[in-house]
Amino acid sequence: MSDGETNWNKYFYIHYMMQEDWGYKKTASHSKDESTGEMKHAHKIIERIIYLDGVPNMSKYDEVLVDDDVEAQLNNQHTIESKHV
Repeated sequence: MSDGETNWNKYFYIHYMMQEDWGYKKTASHSKDESTGEMKHAHKIIERIIYLDGVPNMSKYDEVLVDDDVEAQLNNQHTIESKHV
């Protein structure tokens, strides 16, 4: 698992919860869907690593910065996604 993939999921999930709380239902729904998709992708990668008799390294993460407004969250998510596509 790359740091980017695990962090991207964290950002989207944390931001989804904050957006939901702030009443941004459409934006929150999109962030939740992205988080769910990334979680499924991570699950497939972990399954494959284990299938190949490897051990997934889940111990190293980049710092997670949580933004305090929706515009900053979306900009941050875009930046992270652009780096890891």
